[in-house]
Amino acid sequence: MIIRAATADDVALLARIGEETFRAAFASYNSPDNLESYIEKAYSEAAVAKHLFAEQMIYRIAEDEGAAVAFARYDLKHQPPHLEGKATIELCQIYVLTSEIGKGIGGKLLEDGFELGRTNDKNIIWLGVWENNPKAIRFYERWGFQTTSSHTFMLGDEAQRDLIMERAI
Repeated sequence: MIIRAATADDVALLARIGEETFRAAFASYNSPDNLESYIEKAYSEAAVAKHLFAEQMIYRIAEDEGAAVAFARYDLKHQPPHLEGKATIELCQIYVLTSEIGKGIGGKLLEDGFELGRTNDKNIIWLGVWENNPKAIRFYERWGFQTTSSHTFMLGDEAQRDLIMERAI
């Protein structure tokens, strides 16, 4: 497996993996209208391209035998209020295709993110994770993340609570 930087040629691929994995993880917990609204906002090719070309964003793609199986998106500038002024990197998304979960790909993307943070003079990595996603919370806890705060995440017109988790890198 390799992890590589995303390029302009990857927009459709990122949109497809984002939509597929988000839908698989959250469709049964959200109304169809809210789900579709969020997917259009976050995983249309236009939305992905906007993030991909933003100066502070970094996308990394995991490939296994030449096929993309996951991606992670990082933000070098966005911070929650309690971390303002600190050297942080945000893990915005880490999405692994359902068929590839349990193969260590998420961990490899996290390790890659830790290195990205250090390379960019960051010493804290943080993320927001839905409070009703215990599997993801346990995954991040195994990697040393601790819950330090929370914020509101809008999925369509529904306000959901995300836990803010962070760790030193």
